Amino acid sequence: MADMTQSPVKAYTVKEFWDYVHLPENAGRLELVNGKVVEKESATQLTSVIGGRIAYFLNRHVLPQNNGYVTDATAYYALSTTDCFLPNVAYISKKRHSILMGGYFPSAPDLAIEIIQPNTKAYRSHSKLSTYARHGVKAVWEVYPDTKSMNIMYFPAKRGVSLNYNDVLVLGDILPGFTLKVSDIFPK
Repeated sequence: MADMTQSPVKAYTVKEFWDYVHLPENAGRLELVNGKVVEKESATQLTSVIGGRIAYFLNRHVLPQNNGYVTDATAYYALSTTDCFLPNVAYISKKRHSILMGGYFPSAPDLAIEIIQPNTKAYRSHSKLSTYARHGVKAVWEVYPDTKSMNIMYFPAKRGVSLNYNDVLVLGDILPGFTLKVSDIFPK
């Protein structure tokens, strides 16, 4: 894989980035942030299981209604011409994207879930939240495996909610009727 400690000088567009990530030497978890190629932390066993559990619970709600798609950590979302993110889990409504065609989703998801590892830099997380907000994401979950908690930011209201292990999550307008015990997403 390419050495991302020294990001290429070139500022990439999403189209150029898409070609770049498909080169054999770049077989990693890469994102495009403000035109710069950034390596995303590799998944761990725990973050993979948490992501799978979240996708399961979202799919249990979404599939019967047939109103959108739940994606895993391999789905890219082009938020702008210079930002292309790889959320751990996401939901995109059929209103935003009705036909599954092409390599990456050409718009922001309705809901993005980022599983925050202990070594994730706070500035990177804050920067991603700002980018998600600017490009139409309705909510972002930041899931913290080390504390078994999560923060949810709702946009455009910029209203945040912190939930702990014993709390219940309600998504409201994004997925009406969806509720989830925070404890259910963490393996026992």
